[in-house]
Amino acid sequence: MLRIIFGAFALLCHSLVAATQNPDSERWVLDEDNLPFDSAPGLETETGWGTLDGAGYRWEIPEHWNGDLVIYARPLRSSRQPTLEVINPPGREDLLDRGFAWAASSFDYNGYHVQSGVDHSHRLLQHFIGMHPVPGRVYLVGHDLGGQVAAASAEQHPDSYDGVLALCAPLVDTALLDYLMAYTLAAKALAGIDARFPDPEFQERTRPDTLAALGPDYPSMVHPAGEELIYLHTRLAGGPHVLSDAAIEAWATLLFDFGHMDGSLGGLAPGNVIDTREILYRLPDPERAAWLNGQVLRLEPEPQIQRGGLEAIPPTTGEIGIPVLTVAALGDLYVPLSMQQLFAERVADAGRAQLLVQWVIRDLGHCTLTTEEEAQAFDALVTWVEDGRRPRGDRVRDPDAVAAKDFGCRHTRTDRPGLPAC
Repeated sequence: MLRIIFGAFALLCHSLVAATQNPDSERWVLDEDNLPFDSAPGLETETGWGTLDGAGYRWEIPEHWNGDLVIYARPLRSSRQPTLEVINPPGREDLLDRGFAWAASSFDYNGYHVQSGVDHSHRLLQHFIGMHPVPGRVYLVGHDLGGQVAAASAEQHPDSYDGVLALCAPLVDTALLDYLMAYTLAAKALAGIDARFPDPEFQERTRPDTLAALGPDYPSMVHPAGEELIYLHTRLAGGPHVLSDAAIEAWATLLFDFGHMDGSLGGLAPGNVIDTREILYRLPDPERAAWLNGQVLRLEPEPQIQRGGLEAIPPTTGEIGIPVLTVAALGDLYVPLSMQQLFAERVADAGRAQLLVQWVIRDLGHCTLTTEEEAQAFDALVTWVEDGRRPRGDRVRDPDAVAAKDFGCRHTRTDRPGLPAC
């Protein structure tokens, strides 16, 4: 289990750090020779590909098309990756076998550019409609960054899509970056390390000193500062639950891989976008908590970003206009449960709570949901859209529900080795 998590995380870590730390002035190149692809094995399909406004696209239509279309939004790709790439949807064969057509765009940016995904997914939909019969229903499905693209599209283009499925997604503007840096800054403060931002020498200089102060083998063997950080991290990530200990063991040191981010989105932003001013750090001792909240280094976005917003990452208003189903792993501390909670809060404040359902799966990995679990989520979304039967969700904003022994079991279809079984 941990080997699987680390393998997936290594790729994601490289992608996000590169997307948020290393300005990259070169534009990405679309390799048109890689766009052609074959029909899914064993199926008779119409395949199509091409370029559209600087992005590549693919689509595939089964012989017995049911008239519905799935737009797939891809996960994060490193801003260091020189080529734009179209990624076929996982479960492609199952979608086609059930009669769904699909389409996917490369976007015209790599890195953490949510708006590019929103725009190019929508343009691809319009292009598809211009060349085929108008789909009966259109679903937007995305993993990771693509899930944030899907959620943002539910706010920006509710008249174009019928339902959204956001899988293992950050969901809320820059909240993921805020969380990752808040964790590192808190660790430095508890360890008695002078914090600075950005800290380009973090991996070589600051990280070893911080870990030594937290414990001889953090998080397995800890000093008092390490105990405090574990307590703090559990609450920063969404609150204690049945997988908390296993999640901390799996993720606590890996998250320091983001300690040298500079918050510029790989040059997509004119300076730092990370905002930790309003983050409340919790500790068992109220006096220590008050000390930490007054001591820790606080980050705020550049003034021009506060005034004009970000081109790459649109603000999350919560004003979704269509059914949105999100699925997250309970023990994923890279994109933690707190992202789901914050999104639910924004949606509720906007008066759209009836359009949001959130599922939690018992797993430690990021985007390691099983094919069956993803398929049941898509089926639930389709039923909701077609028949109006809103699926039952998990109460992610209720601390008692999150802490319950059976939380995350309702939609888990595969027990993970080493974790409490459902």
